[in-house]
Amino acid sequence: MTPDLAGTPLLAVRNLEVVYGSSIRVLRGVSLDVPAGKVVALLGANGAGKTTLLRAVSGLLPHQSLAYLTPAEFTRRWHDQHQPRTS
Repeated sequence: MTPDLAGTPLLAVRNLEVVYGSSIRVLRGVSLDVPAGKVVALLGANGAGKTTLLRAVSGLLPHQSLAYLTPAEFTRRWHDQHQPRTS
């Protein structure tokens, strides 16, 4: 039996902060959930921090206060959501 992941975010980010150098705070207090099985768009003006957010979440930038799923947990949840249903 597979666990029910309805309502469980596939990605959870809490209070993300990214600082360039020692004083340029480019992201402050960013939180978001990406629900399993949903399509999500990240929209914003030029320079709003979209690419910085994605780079921080993917581990390409140093950051503080970030919560995310490990690759193993991501794979497990994806597999559980995409298993063929038997009747």
